[in-house]
Amino acid sequence: MRLALFGATGRAGGAILRQACAAGCEVHALTRSPGKLSRDDPQVTVTAGDARDLAATGRAVQGADAVVSAIGGTGPGNPAVLQQGTAAILTAM
Repeated sequence: MRLALFGATGRAGGAILRQACAAGCEVHALTRSPGKLSRDDPQVTVTAGDARDLAATGRAVQGADAVVSAIGGTGPGNPAVLQQGTAAILTAM
């Protein structure tokens, strides 16, 4: 199964990434901070980008069997990342 994962560098996203790899999934992770992912796993493709960018989300979901979003805002006062990122992911799907 090919999984598109958004928010892979966070706590929830990191747990999802580990579980997906353990289950044998191929994972395409779109992240603003690819350096935070120390995955040398050949099942994982890491792409630098922002979930709010429709072109980037489109590339990440292309060919995916499932899409998982674990994105969150950058703080309680900034829900724009969550709102705009979710909108872009839904549009890309």
